[in-house]
This record gives sequence, structure tokens and C-alpha cells, in this order.
Amino acid sequence: MARTTFSGPVKSDNGFEGNITGNITGNLTLPVATVAAAGSAQGDAAAITAGFTYVTGADDAKGVRLPAAAAGTVVIIKVGPGADLKVYPASGDKINDGSANAAITVVDDVCFMIIAKDATDWYTLPLLPS
Repeated sequence: MARTTFSGPVKSDNGFEGNITGNITGNLTLPVATVAAAGSAQGDAAAITAGFTYVTGADDAKGVRLPAAAAGTVVIIKVGPGADLKVYPASGDKINDGSANAAITVVDDVCFMIIAKDATDWYTLPLLPS
């Protein structure tokens, strides 16, 4: 097995970047975005990516859509104040053992992490109602 030595920041294909040494020690910086909630269904919800996303414009009906699940993918969502937000999985995926394609509703002003266990299943941390 070849060994590679890194000097300075390293950026992966999925948007994570930081300083990597050995078994990923050092600092890891997540991508950060602000996204306006949109739509009223999975297909027209605002798409988000891995990393940290601050969501504005929730109105109890609008939502965001997670990227396709891939084992180990981490998304952190901060719901802005004012109204609840619908969080949809990507097509065919599930959140917290719910039905495929079903949204969870997250109350306003909450911050949570959601982690993909495999290619179809997401779990929230803390475990939120589905």
C-alpha cells in the first residue's frame, strides 16, 4: 500500500476539507450554507448538501431535501425561528425508520445532526419524532 504525506489543507470530493494526518487527526472543516425552505413536497423542496445548513423561510409547509444517503454522510441543519420545517430524504431514502420518501417535521429554532447509516437510511441526532 502506498503512503501519502499531506502538507496543508486537503479537500475531498464530497466537500469536506481540513488537515488530515494518519487516521484523520487534525481539523476538519464542514461546508456551510444558508438555504431558503421551498416547495410543499419532496420533489420541490430546497436541496441541501452535506455539512452545515442554516434554513430560513420555514412556514410549516415548506421544506428541504437531503442528499442521497451514503454511509457516513453527515448533515447538520439549523432551523431558523418562526415556523416548523419539513425535512425530506432523497428519493427512495428513509428518515428514522419511517416510510420511504416521507418527511419529518422539525420545530423552529432547533439544530440537529442527521447521519446516513447506509445507502437508504438516515437517523437524526438527537432522535426526532418521525
